[in-house]
Amino acid sequence: MNRFSAAMATLTTIGIAASLIIGPVIWLFFIEWAAAASRFGSQPQSFSTDLRLAGAFIALMGGIVRAYGLLGLRRTFTEAASKRPLSKRAVVGFRRFARVELLMVPIGIVQFSAFGYVVSLSDNIDGGSVSIRFGTPELGAFFIALLLAFAAEVFAEGRRAADENASFL
Repeated sequence: MNRFSAAMATLTTIGIAASLIIGPVIWLFFIEWAAAASRFGSQPQSFSTDLRLAGAFIALMGGIVRAYGLLGLRRTFTEAASKRPLSKRAVVGFRRFARVELLMVPIGIVQFSAFGYVVSLSDNIDGGSVSIRFGTPELGAFFIALLLAFAAEVFAEGRRAADENASFL
């Protein structure tokens, strides 16, 4: 378990960096990917620097929130790697990750709408339109986030039981 936890802590660190870097880099340097992902069909050459910066900023804001949650998960893995899988730090870290994942569902909806708005500003015909999406991907993410929140509570109960058992010894 120690090696696996250490490897997962390393992978989570990479995930933190990726969540902060990939979205803004795509908006700044690979705008055709951002335009295709937004499903609004604008041509990448019509994106001004201001629109690219706006998209990068929106991506960074979501990335910061996700990185905050991943830092909690990383703490859980580092505690487990140090043979303290039920420590208070491990439980608090996992709870933070689960709560952030719940929060990422509405943030993702707002981000998608904001990205769509930015993309629509590059369109001379239909500029400034907003589209809100809530469908199967969002429901799936919400369900998984609820499962994580439930697992975090089970994890906390396990910690309380371990503390109680330790007090008897």
